[in-house]
Amino acid sequence: MSQEMSAAVFPDLALVKKAIPQCSGSHDVVIKVLAAGVCQTDLHLIDGNDVAGVRPFAGMALGHENAGEVVEVGSQVRGVGVGDHVLCYPFVPLGDEPADSAPPIGGQTRRTPGISHDGGFASYLLTDERCLVRVPDAATCRALVALTDAGLAAFNGVQSVVNHVRADSTVLVIGLGGLGHLGVQFAAAMGLSQVRAIEPRQAPREWAQGIGIEYVYESWSKPGRTCLQKNGPLAGSSTSSDPTTQPLSEWRYWTSGGSIWRSG
Repeated sequence: MSQEMSAAVFPDLALVKKAIPQCSGSHDVVIKVLAAGVCQTDLHLIDGNDVAGVRPFAGMALGHENAGEVVEVGSQVRGVGVGDHVLCYPFVPLGDEPADSAPPIGGQTRRTPGISHDGGFASYLLTDERCLVRVPDAATCRALVALTDAGLAAFNGVQSVVNHVRADSTVLVIGLGGLGHLGVQFAAAMGLSQVRAIEPRQAPREWAQGIGIEYVYESWSKPGRTCLQKNGPLAGSSTSSDPTTQPLSEWRYWTSGGSIWRSG
């Protein structure tokens, strides 16, 4: 096998040759990348911005939403083996915590492929067994890769709502884009029975209704406000920065004891 791989690198996503990463730490895992999602954060970085004070260095492969096939494992790796297909949690521990410890959340206790070091816009990725979730096959890698970051953001937003409302509360997801379309599914799966959405585009509205979201509003129009108001206290998770939706100040027209959580 060649010792070089192709990678799309910061700052202009030029395609270059880089050395294929190898395991050096006991928890290290190298995967052959089968799917890598493009996140709004990638575009944010390309525009010259940072993430929590961290900015990629020139020549670094971007990409923090990754999935693939395990091709090499470190000496202490027990949870996955060569040939396994995995999704990659985007935050890698800095220390030598046990393999069954909780994955890192705080920015001071983690490193992030595609932000602090080489990511998955490449043929191969060096990651860590403590950040991997096994899935059945390559097709599942491709189908679920966006859950590794966009899915986490949407899940956390909905979880915040679930912790503060009853199962029969009306919950509104604002925007059915990359996060919102996951948010409505998480909300329904978590047992919330009155999940609704606002989305100006017709195709996402039809999609949401097709999966069982009965009320999907085109805008903050009076019919939408009136219908929502009839259902009493409202909780919501905003997952959209779409300029075609009205500002969150519109909530004053029809909430009663409701709350707003922003995700993404």
